[in-house]
Amino acid sequence: MTELNVNQTKGMAFSADIPSETRELFIAYDDWKCRSVTIVTFNGDCPTTIYTVDLHMRKPNVVIRSASPVPTTIANISFHSFMAKVDIECYPESLDTHGITLQPKSAWSIKREYTYCSPSLNNAVMTWQSLGSVMKPYDFVLLDNSAMPLAQFIAAGSRFILDPKKIGKIELMPSIADKKDIVDEIVVTIFAIAQFFITQSRGANIAAVAAATS
Repeated sequence: MTELNVNQTKGMAFSADIPSETRELFIAYDDWKCRSVTIVTFNGDCPTTIYTVDLHMRKPNVVIRSASPVPTTIANISFHSFMAKVDIECYPESLDTHGITLQPKSAWSIKREYTYCSPSLNNAVMTWQSLGSVMKPYDFVLLDNSAMPLAQFIAAGSRFILDPKKIGKIELMPSIADKKDIVDEIVVTIFAIAQFFITQSRGANIAAVAAATS
């Protein structure tokens, strides 16, 4: 497993729009194979694992587990070959009998948006909206149905150079930072979006290299 430390994760650049007292979660691949992921928080220099993630070629493409007190699956995520829509099956089923569908409003433009109905917030419509930067198109802010920010995701790397180890960082607003159901939902939805675009970007890069060398 990759050793996470403060120097690795806190070297990322973050938006100043979210207050400094936010809770921070750091996301990184466990090794060069990029088939598993660990999500941690820091208490000083000491990382605590909050979630673990397994990645698969077949559906479900992503399995996310809560690490404490015992490993428990909280979501299965499935992508579609020719669509930007993402399907999420949530657990326990008593909290969400219908799952979550991340519906793209503008998934292929610079200003990307995904909406979904929040099981944790009485099915309020939530929007993950990209910050619109040409060089950092994978940075997103989560807005509630009153357009108030609840969290943001800052991707490691840039549009053209994805970090081979780190995926990014989630910043949670103080108002929801200790509400486990909401935090689980935030982590699951933004990881699904991030992994979708990472997969698409890597596939495009591989195709470009293959075309250039053929």
